[in-house]
Amino acid sequence: MKADPDTYINLIALSERLSCFDSGSPLFLGAVHAAVPPRHLQEQWPALFFGQGGCGYIGRGLRRR
Repeated sequence: MKADPDTYINLIALSERLSCFDSGSPLFLGAVHAAVPPRHLQEQWPALFFGQGGCGYIGRGLRRR
């Protein structure tokens, strides 16, 4: 799991909240952000989409089956 250094993570509550999901299926829970270059550069440099934000993100290994 990745989160900002000043973020408190209640791992027990998080584990309970994630228990309704199938850990064998890939999921994205969050918001997608984009870095979009100026219009005149978009042909050479396409937009870059990524999952990132103040709340962080989680890899598959956090939740046990």
